[in-house]
Amino acid sequence: MITLDTTRADALGAYGGPASPTFDALAARSARFAWAISHTTTTLNSHTSLFTGLDPHEHAVPRNGFTLPAELQTLASRLRNAGWDTIGVAGASALDSETGIDRGFRLYNDDLPNEVGPRYEAPGDDVTRRALEEVDKRLEERPLFLFVHYYDAHSPYEAPGTEVPFADPDQAMLELATKSRDGLVPDEEKAALRAMYQREVAYEDQQLGLLFDGLTERGLMGPETVVVVTADHGEMFFENAIRPVGHGPDVDLPVTHVPLVIAAPGLDPRVVEQPVKLSDVAPTVLELAGLPTLGTGQSLVPLLQGQALPTTPIYLEATRPYASEGPAWNNVPAERGLVDGDLVGIQGPSGRLHLYQLDPLQTRATNPERAKQMEAQLKAWDEAAPEYRPESMSDHMREALRSLGYLD
Repeated sequence: MITLDTTRADALGAYGGPASPTFDALAARSARFAWAISHTTTTLNSHTSLFTGLDPHEHAVPRNGFTLPAELQTLASRLRNAGWDTIGVAGASALDSETGIDRGFRLYNDDLPNEVGPRYEAPGDDVTRRALEEVDKRLEERPLFLFVHYYDAHSPYEAPGTEVPFADPDQAMLELATKSRDGLVPDEEKAALRAMYQREVAYEDQQLGLLFDGLTERGLMGPETVVVVTADHGEMFFENAIRPVGHGPDVDLPVTHVPLVIAAPGLDPRVVEQPVKLSDVAPTVLELAGLPTLGTGQSLVPLLQGQALPTTPIYLEATRPYASEGPAWNNVPAERGLVDGDLVGIQGPSGRLHLYQLDPLQTRATNPERAKQMEAQLKAWDEAAPEYRPESMSDHMREALRSLGYLD
């Protein structure tokens, strides 16, 4: 299982973006999910959904820096208890073992060099190297579950070997956001920022290829191998006039529509149009492994086989701004949304719900009755939310998250 942090679906060739040879080749022999949706837009809580089969209200991890509740079972713990060897490699401190996201991994490498300025993250080549080094420590008599997290597409966009047109990329993003709200950003500056991001995506695709090559050399990419590649969330690039760049405050499709491909033995390549959610991935992997399910997500194996599955609502919530939190569940004041069938409902702090088509342009839709139903669904979801969780993290974690831009 590989996650490409901050990688929106349309940043990859298989989803209509620039060519990404490694990912595109994998997608061509896999089930590619046209509409995979992330419940949220922050690394830790999104990965928690991926590993537990639960949405944010069910797993109670509001955002980065919190810890997984002690009672949560994870995909890795379920596999390890069933006799698998479990190895994980993190690309940034948002997935530090301090959070508990390492639960169930026999080996979990979160040794992050400060090679990108003062930031607690690792470039892709370091992640690939560490992943293959950890794989060489595997228990060869056991089936292997390997998780690898690449962080390169996250800001600042400074892909190795490329020229950056801004002296300070982080500051440039802030300035472009301010100018954009006033309608003052020339198209060429918007294009330059997106091009910087795309170069990071291209770099992580190269690293994905090197990882696959290394696994192939070790005999671990054979016909019996299940491969899952997805992302935790995407990134905004001027689709929203108020919050034009970055991620965290929105649940619009540019930040919640993520890539998802699954290759598995005996399954024909196909494109699945039905919307699915990241909390469906753990139940899917467990069914493919012949093990009982986990969480409340549904296994996607029938869709992998060309069969039908019931359509279920997909709940979304943003994680910022933090200042408006409490006394209810941390994210209740933030933007929220619902994907149901071919419609997307997005509700801002005012409570008014805007309706859109589930399409690449997030086209406005008109259906007052359906909008009213979605408002009721979101209200019921919020009423079942967990209690407020106060922030509690070590000084190390606070420094690391601040360096990554996650703390206001």
